[in-house]
Amino acid sequence: MAKTDKSSKYSNLTFLMSTLADDMIEELTDFDELQVRLILFNMGEIISWLGHGDNERLPEGVREFAETVQPSANVAEETSSHLGIDS
Repeated sequence: MAKTDKSSKYSNLTFLMSTLADDMIEELTDFDELQVRLILFNMGEIISWLGHGDNERLPEGVREFAETVQPSANVAEETSSHLGIDS
C-alpha cells in the first residue's frame, strides 16, 4: 500500500480513491474504448451533479433516478435563494 502525506487534508481519501480506481479498472476491462469513455463521462456528470444539483445536466439514463432523490423544482428555488452569495 502506498504511503501518503498525512499533512494533506485529502490524505484520508487515498485508500478510498485507490480502491475505487482498482475496482473500476477491473470492471471496465471487458468494454471497448468508446464504451469506457461514455461510462467515465457519465460518472463525471453524476459527480458534478452532487455539487450543482441540476437534474437537466444529467445523462438521460440517470435523470429519472435523480428526480426521485431531488426533484428539479426544488433546485430552482434553492438556486434563486443563493444568488446573493454567488454574485
